[in-house]
Amino acid sequence: MSLHSKLAYIYSITVLFSKRAENNNKERVAMNYIKEAGASLQWILLPVLLSSASVLASDQNPMFNADESCLECPIPADLPLQAMESIPPVDPNMEGAAAAQAKALAADSDGFLEDAQETSSTSMSYVGGNTRIGVGLDTEFKGRADISHIFTDTQNSATSGQAWLGINPAAKKAKTAAEQDEEILTGAGVKLNHHWVRTDATGQPVGVSKVFGAYDQNEVKDKKISLGYGQETEDMFWSGHVSKGIADQRVAGKTASGQTIYEQAYDYGVGGRIGSFVDEQLMRVQGGLDYEWGKEKAVGEKTAAQLTVTGGVEKFFFDSPHSVGANIELVKEQGGYVNDEHKAEVRGNINYRYEFGGEGVFQADQKYRRVRVEIPGKTIVTKKAPKVERKLVKHTMELESDTFFEVDKYHLTPEAQQRLSSVMARIRDSGHEGNIRITGNTCDKGSTEHNQVLSENRANAVRNFMIQHGFAEQELLARGLGELHPKYPNNPATAHKNRRVDIEYVTYETKYQDQTVQPGQEIRTQTEPQVVWRKELIQSAPTWVAQALHNTIQYKQTIDTYRSLGAAGNTGTTPSNTVPVATDDTTTTVADSKVIIDVLANDTDANNDTLTISAYDSSSAQGGSVNAVDGKLSYIPKAGFTGTDSFNYTISDGRGGTARAKVTITVNANNTGVNQKPIAAADYASIAMDAKATISVLANDTDADGDNLTITRFDETSVKGGAIQLVDGKLSYVPAAGFNGVDTFQYTIADGRGGTAVGTVTVTVGEDTSHPFVPDDDSYKLTPADLDSQGEASLDVLTGDQYPATVSIRIVTQPSLGTISSMGADNTVTGSQVKYKPNAMGSGKTDSFTYVLVDNTGRVSAPAT
Repeated sequence: MSLHSKLAYIYSITVLFSKRAENNNKERVAMNYIKEAGASLQWILLPVLLSSASVLASDQNPMFNADESCLECPIPADLPLQAMESIPPVDPNMEGAAAAQAKALAADSDGFLEDAQETSSTSMSYVGGNTRIGVGLDTEFKGRADISHIFTDTQNSATSGQAWLGINPAAKKAKTAAEQDEEILTGAGVKLNHHWVRTDATGQPVGVSKVFGAYDQNEVKDKKISLGYGQETEDMFWSGHVSKGIADQRVAGKTASGQTIYEQAYDYGVGGRIGSFVDEQLMRVQGGLDYEWGKEKAVGEKTAAQLTVTGGVEKFFFDSPHSVGANIELVKEQGGYVNDEHKAEVRGNINYRYEFGGEGVFQADQKYRRVRVEIPGKTIVTKKAPKVERKLVKHTMELESDTFFEVDKYHLTPEAQQRLSSVMARIRDSGHEGNIRITGNTCDKGSTEHNQVLSENRANAVRNFMIQHGFAEQELLARGLGELHPKYPNNPATAHKNRRVDIEYVTYETKYQDQTVQPGQEIRTQTEPQVVWRKELIQSAPTWVAQALHNTIQYKQTIDTYRSLGAAGNTGTTPSNTVPVATDDTTTTVADSKVIIDVLANDTDANNDTLTISAYDSSSAQGGSVNAVDGKLSYIPKAGFTGTDSFNYTISDGRGGTARAKVTITVNANNTGVNQKPIAAADYASIAMDAKATISVLANDTDADGDNLTITRFDETSVKGGAIQLVDGKLSYVPAAGFNGVDTFQYTIADGRGGTAVGTVTVTVGEDTSHPFVPDDDSYKLTPADLDSQGEASLDVLTGDQYPATVSIRIVTQPSLGTISSMGADNTVTGSQVKYKPNAMGSGKTDSFTYVLVDNTGRVSAPAT
């Protein structure tokens, strides 16, 4: 069967599935009739899947019959007569194309054909691309899309990821109430793979080891994780895997007696795969077994288990990114709910995939590099005529000495252009892979700098000549090495040979060896020096290694379920616990007053388990304290605090189920009790000499009762003679004429209810520009790992700040959710770091404090947070 016939057959299968989806409504009545008669539509698709596999496996790939049409390939007509006469006999066992090629190349007079013997033939093999996308359809007419990508790919290892998504196209067209409950998404999963090459004592690859981890989920949110290991060699591959269901039980229905029927994914599973890649057919085939079982069972029930037999085939097409495949599963259940019928089930799917990326889906078994080198003249001793036993050997290209550049010139002479034309013709005949490197050289006449430019001009002259004659500009890389890499001594006899251009490129080529069949009469000849092309084999791993690195382990992705009466069947086995529900709480209190909160009062548990408080924040978001009291929580706000505060707590049902909720407290001002005095915080400012400062001293002052604060008194003259005035609720400060330094004054605030407080303002006059004094705000994200044995974190707040050589840190406002333990009596920090101790570690909590810097002259910086 031809390739076109195969594709047409696969297309007809796809059309069959599409017609089935389009005519879903029309066929519903007939389908229901068939199902009621006890037949399964899945069996209808079984012959389709089996025949698809047969079609895919029917013929050999065209690449292996390519030479059959070349058995009579003619010898090139442009060979001279004497070359035709020297062609050795061709091995009659050689294939047609190889034989014709050997005849043609045996006539080449480049000095490399004598005693030649072919050692291997180059061919293209499937290895796979770096990215693969696919679509498929299963026996329930549900679709599937998948993608895989190799993130890192070397000769020794590969790491890749895969993802899939199941889709039910019929769910959108459902008409009945039952069908409307069908999910459009039938499942999803992700998988991570890592493969690495195993070698023997000599460093040769002997196999590829593989590991993977996967997570899968079905349409009803049943989940499972799978882990596996496998190996692949040149001839076969195998793998084993284990799986664990991680979903809870769910109610599936009731028995006639009112007992609850539970359903869940199989708790455990083991499985394996074995297969091989058939090179002649470009086909991967494999089979496997999976055994899964559950742990829940009622009295009279047997352990639920399932056995799955799997088979699959994937067909690739030569030099093509397309592939098609088919898979089939035979499933047999046992145990579980006694009234369930455990019939054997057959299911399968067909799929199409497209892959791309990397060095190509098909790659050559061997790669060669073509290097242009010069062979000095030598005496050649020939012992009898050579016998060519296999195919051609390495091509060579020759430039005679008159093609070298003249002294201090880079223009191509007509003779050099003629020689270079021959070189370009030979490159076109042999073909090349990637870029062509052109390297210019010089002798040692002239300066090093001059010769570097001269070598680059020579390389560019050859590059421009090749571009003018049809070579792609982007493929030609020109460079100059000057006089730094002479190939010959720079003496009068050989210095002209260093005025040259070397060309290098990579091509695919058959590997050959020179071999003398039998000695003969010695004939001695002296050859002239030659510039030749040599082909060097690029060492690389066999293509089966790259293919194995790209081939991932297959495992059972389908999540099957079993049913059981569970605890309702009086087995003593308890169904999976239902986690409790913790509901957020709210309450109110007044400043400086404790409140008791019965947080469990509105929390519930579906299993009627007794709930307890298992954890809580000992410090609230605004610095209040929280404690457990007789199954309840007490809250005391921070001294003087009013506003909204909150903390979290966690409950437990005693069976592993936990839940978390939030308590929000509104702290009102205590306007009916004893008045709380306001707090006047210290203020700081910095101005230039003879400048004026306006300071909003009330901005950082607070009152626990929420009273409106006003300035009732202030020093009209500062300590250093500055003038202070009250302007629109703020204080203005003008230093004494010519004053430069630190000045202070005080002010008094009142809450209107008899409470007063005194605050101090510190002003630094005349900035020292030679010593910048600019602290920056800092931020830190603390984790338990950042705390020392005392529960403290060392904060280097000076990092990023600009300050004089001698400076100290003074805390202005304290943190609300912790304490600073390294302060002196005047709130000056000991050392260059702030020791901050949080009251409790909690995700999402934010705390802050304010500091200023003070130098040895008393200057005070602006505050930073």
